[in-house]
Amino acid sequence: MSRLWLAIAFVSCLAVFPYKSCGTRAPITLKKGGYEGLLVAIHNNVQEDSLLIDRIKGIFTDGSDYLFTASQRRAYYKEVTIVIPKRWSRQPEYEPAKDESSERAHFIVDEPNPDWGDNPYTQQMGGCGVKGEYIHFTPRYLLDKENSEYTYGPQGRLLVHEWGHLRYGLFDEYFTSYDDPGVHPFYLDRRERLQGTRCSLEIKGDNYMTETFSSCKIDRRTGLPERGCLFFPKLEKQYATASVMYAQYLDTVTSWCHSNADDPNGLHNREAPNKQNALCGEIGRASCRERV
Repeated sequence: MSRLWLAIAFVSCLAVFPYKSCGTRAPITLKKGGYEGLLVAIHNNVQEDSLLIDRIKGIFTDGSDYLFTASQRRAYYKEVTIVIPKRWSRQPEYEPAKDESSERAHFIVDEPNPDWGDNPYTQQMGGCGVKGEYIHFTPRYLLDKENSEYTYGPQGRLLVHEWGHLRYGLFDEYFTSYDDPGVHPFYLDRRERLQGTRCSLEIKGDNYMTETFSSCKIDRRTGLPERGCLFFPKLEKQYATASVMYAQYLDTVTSWCHSNADDPNGLHNREAPNKQNALCGEIGRASCRERV
């Protein structure tokens, strides 16, 4: 794997939040396993902070290593350009912008979206397999690394999770919302055993009420836990290797799920009522790794 190359360019950030899809994202190319042309834009509203540049460099450096592992040594981040506001102080290593702009960026650093807060997210406008528009990070998420990693896990790993949305058109394999069609926190498998929605099925955990962390009650009529109950993966003593779209923060998770039945630790959970399976049907139920 070659070394990650980063360029920093000055440009006036003209995009107005929220960002709209205009079909002008800068092209990303894959050459000999290295992704080139990645563009990060810091919005003009963001206060100048040199540490923010270091944090962006760090997240892509760490994320590149994780992507290389998760993709079975097939891909990594090779070239990333950071576009900063023109009003920021000039530094010797900065270069004038050419055709880079915030409207063409794949990664946006801006103040929180009211719907998401400081939670990183990918804007996905299309269906299964359709590339996302951009990934959104807030300055607080990047700068307050200790708290962010306590909440979401290692930043480089989370970047690769979001990259699955952006580049490969994948969707989350955990329970997202009761409002998402076909998505549920629990289900009864083909043997009528209660299962928490997850991938792979080898991920161990316990069921708790989200508000009190008390034990969940089972509805005798449905055989499912009461509303508000969720499956929480154990943070230790795991052997599952997938999936990046479910729990990339677990130490043992180093891959997207696959369809190899001889390796249950990374096998895609076809039955799980998650967004990936709901939106991708039989395609999504086959495997995520084959789409990477």
